[in-house]
Amino acid sequence: MITRLAERFFKIRPDEIGFVLTMGAILFMNALTLQITNVVSISGFLNEVGANLFIILWIVEMIVIIGTTGLHSLIVDRFDRLSLLKLISLFFAGLYLILTFMFLIGLPGWLNYSLLSLFVDQQLYFFPIIYWILANDLTHPSRSIRLFPVIASFGIMGDIAGLGISAGAPGVLAGLALPNTTLLILVIIAYLGIFVVSSGLNKIPRREVQRQHETVRETLKEGRGFVQDVPAFRYLMFSLFIIAAVMTIIEYHFLALSESSYQSIDQFQTFYSVVFLIQTIVAIVVQSLLTSRIINWLNLKNTFLLMPATALFVTIVGMIFPGIVSATSGYLMAKLVLNGIDDTSRKSLQAFVPEERRGRVSLFMDSYLYASGVILGSIILGFTLIVSGGIASSTYIIIGILLSALALNWILRMRRSYDASLFNWRLKRRQHMSSILDKLG
Repeated sequence: MITRLAERFFKIRPDEIGFVLTMGAILFMNALTLQITNVVSISGFLNEVGANLFIILWIVEMIVIIGTTGLHSLIVDRFDRLSLLKLISLFFAGLYLILTFMFLIGLPGWLNYSLLSLFVDQQLYFFPIIYWILANDLTHPSRSIRLFPVIASFGIMGDIAGLGISAGAPGVLAGLALPNTTLLILVIIAYLGIFVVSSGLNKIPRREVQRQHETVRETLKEGRGFVQDVPAFRYLMFSLFIIAAVMTIIEYHFLALSESSYQSIDQFQTFYSVVFLIQTIVAIVVQSLLTSRIINWLNLKNTFLLMPATALFVTIVGMIFPGIVSATSGYLMAKLVLNGIDDTSRKSLQAFVPEERRGRVSLFMDSYLYASGVILGSIILGFTLIVSGGIASSTYIIIGILLSALALNWILRMRRSYDASLFNWRLKRRQHMSSILDKLG
């Protein structure tokens, strides 16, 4: 019965169920821990420091990400991706064990929550990159559009579980006289679970990775050079950079208004968790049932129009209808499209990249490039706040509108070059390219 349901509703063949369930379980546990740590870090930092200093924290976080991207890029295309996934799960378990000890001995809250935010960023940027590259290694690009949205839906379910735990934790832990950071113990257990579950992938054949022996500079140059040489990837790069800046502006606007509306850490944590729980319930429907259909209906190249168009809509609405309601709904809508559709579309496009370069290209686009865009957005926010004396919502929202329009322009140019780009010499390494083009074009 389960097999028939999987094949009928999710287009999963019987021999693919084990792969989908194993990859889904890993993604579920990572998403659960990511939501818990993200909510705890944002709530704690907002309570200890305030919304305005998030701008400084974001810049520091992105500089760290850019710095570690070089190290990641050396690793991701040089070693077996399954072994990397296991090692990174143990690494995160160790990091959160150390951080739990720091909370227990009473180190300053601003320091602990800042480090927690840095760890969350490494979860957010590095773990998914290894995970999705491994997923591409374990399946064929023609299957990725069909299977990846279903696998990604497990991540949405993990988001729901993590947000549900985060929403109920303040009341439960307060009744037990335990600190909110007790949740980090659950995070440690989850990453140990990922290590165990990932062993189930050992028997699945995967593409051999051609070992690379390059410096950090050469590795990053390779990822950047690939993106620059393929026109569709180049225009997508420009749009992604701008969208990262716009999302930073949208997120700050949401946090600033939330800080003024909710004074206590417990109130904000519950509010933050509940509104994101609503968003993820919608996202799981979109991710599991609609994303692949949207991609097939619009064609892959057209789905990239959705993110800049949504950002433009959200910023215009935020300008016309200021307040916590528009800020919250706008942020959630933008995140839904970014994580539910745009991210999956980008992963499907990256399936065209040769295996030996895919990790570096993915790191450059999803980590280095996006981090640079967040820094740009933070600088814009900081400048407008300094110039206006701390009140600049209309100014930075107008800038967000202009940047969204610019990102939309880059995607329109990307669409015009898409078909020709797929025959670029950088991508000529698959024997069945013509059949794949029919599926993805």
